[in-house]
Amino acid sequence: VVEWVCAKCGMIASYDSRTGSPYCPLCESDADIYPVEMSYAFKLLLDELKAMCIAARLELEDAV
Repeated sequence: VVEWVCAKCGMIASYDSRTGSPYCPLCESDADIYPVEMSYAFKLLLDELKAMCIAARLELEDAV
C-alpha cells in the first residue's frame, strides 16, 4: 500500500480530488509530501491509532 506522508510533521497526508494532489491537513500545505510504501497491516495500525486520537508521526529518510 502506498500512502502519502508529510515530511515536515510526519502525518499521513490526504488526497484532494479537486486539485488532484495530496496535501497535509495539519500543515495545510502541499509541499514536502512523499509517497511511502508500507504493509497493509501497518496502515491498519495507523488507522486504529488515529481512531483512538493517537497521532503517530513517521520520520522519513532518504531512499536507499
